[in-house]
Amino acid sequence: MTAVYEWIRNLTAFFLFLSVMENLLPGQKYGKYIRLFAGMVLILLAVEPFTSGFNLDEVLARSYEDLVIRGEAGELKEQLGATEQKRLGQILSQYEEAVGRDVRELAQSCGLTVMDCRVRIEGDEDSPEFGTVREIAAVLPAQSAQAEKEKLSNRIQEYYGLEEQYVEIEIAGGEGPVDLSPDSGRDSLYSGISGGQ
Repeated sequence: MTAVYEWIRNLTAFFLFLSVMENLLPGQKYGKYIRLFAGMVLILLAVEPFTSGFNLDEVLARSYEDLVIRGEAGELKEQLGATEQKRLGQILSQYEEAVGRDVRELAQSCGLTVMDCRVRIEGDEDSPEFGTVREIAAVLPAQSAQAEKEKLSNRIQEYYGLEEQYVEIEIAGGEGPVDLSPDSGRDSLYSGISGGQ
């Protein structure tokens, strides 16, 4: 019997609270939202005696916690994915720099100096060539000879197992642009550097 009294008391308190809220609102533009919310709460209060045996409040609380945890896990997964991509980009960048240093050392072993060197590493994780050297482009000083250029190109091709079209060595001081871009579209990055094919 006390459960019935408590139920009636809850309904009465809710209706009093609702009438106070409607009177405190400045105007009627929020009234429809209050009535919608109040209707949902009234339904929950009205069916409470019939659902109390089902522990509906605990089920709802667990469902809500589960939803919150899933949402937070999804956000965390997205943050980890972005962090992993950033870290992978940094690793590939460091790898490109290391290959650039190796190319400079190869050039020094041939008695040459490399003015600039660009390296492209395969960064697509789905590619079977992921992490391999795809292209190397280097610029030699203007006083370098064509034979030295070809010698360095051959050493790089042999060292990295690249085909000739993926190793581009240019001599500075000419008219044509040098392509050091990663795509085959031949986007000129340097002007005033000669050589080329």
